[in-house]
Formats: sequence, C-alpha cells, structure tokens
Amino acid sequence: MSLENAILFYDDRCGLCTGAVRWIKRLDRKRKIMLHALSSPEGIQAIRMVQIENADYFDSIILRSDERYLIKSEAVIEVFSVLGGYWKFVAVIIGSVSPKLRNKMYEWIAANRHRWFGNSSLACSYKPTVEKIK
Repeated sequence: MSLENAILFYDDRCGLCTGAVRWIKRLDRKRKIMLHALSSPEGIQAIRMVQIENADYFDSIILRSDERYLIKSEAVIEVFSVLGGYWKFVAVIIGSVSPKLRNKMYEWIAANRHRWFGNSSLACSYKPTVEKIK
C-alpha cells in the first residue's frame, strides 16, 4: 500500500484509540499518516466504503490510501510498517500470525477497549477535519 495519501480513521471516543493516535503522532517522523475520527462525516463514509452495515457501532480502525481500505489487524500492521524502525519488525511478527487468529484478537480487544481504557475526551480537543500529523 502506498501511504502518500493515507488517512487513519479512529474512534475518537475511545481511550485506547486516542492514546494510540497520540503515540502515532509522536512516532510518524515522515508524516505519512493523516488522522480522522470515525464519527466524522468522512469517517462514516469510510465505514460505508468497507461495507459495514451499522455505521453507529464500528469496532475497527480503517486505514485508507488511494481508495484502498484496510481494517482490523491489517490496518494495525500497515501503521506499524509505516512507523519504521523496530515497529516494522513488530509488523512482521504480527503479520506472521494467521489473519483469522489476529483478527479474533483484534475483535476481543475492540470489544473490551472502553471497559479497559475508558472513554476519551480527546474528541473535544481535535478539530473535526482531517489532521495532518505534525
């Protein structure tokens, strides 16, 4: 996937997700990933593009680049790859696990993320437009 025009759509009401966004912002030195909330109009459109029926309840990040969409563990692996360094090695390790198993793990974490990490008020501190990582 070419990440020249990549947008990572994330749950801006999730403590785990917003923490991950802060982490990505700090580590993406090449500034390849833009961020956008799933709850925004563009996020809802991305959800529709990956053919998810209920746009109000979606338990996956979406990584879009050049009209290609990755969700769940595939999106996580691609983000790790883009971050480079030893995170690229982490992507290789995660990628070596069968897609069925790693997506089951992703779904388990996603189902419990609000209970484990709480909700986030970070949504209020970001503008509802695409934000290029600085």
